[in-house]
Amino acid sequence: MKVQVTISEEACPELYADLLHLNPRYRAARLRQLAMCGLASLKPSEPPKPPKKPRRLPAKFSPGL
Repeated sequence: MKVQVTISEEACPELYADLLHLNPRYRAARLRQLAMCGLASLKPSEPPKPPKKPRRLPAKFSPGL
């Protein structure tokens, strides 16, 4: 997918300033990174998984025999 974006200094001064100092070859990569950060912040976080309970060994278990 190819996307062309125009970023104006008036509309997005912070983003414009951040991208202005970059080499043009790295601007697209930086914009992708910022987009991924924004996307990640919009996704609901998953609730923590309960800890795994240790397996209980049979009472007559003898390791190595």
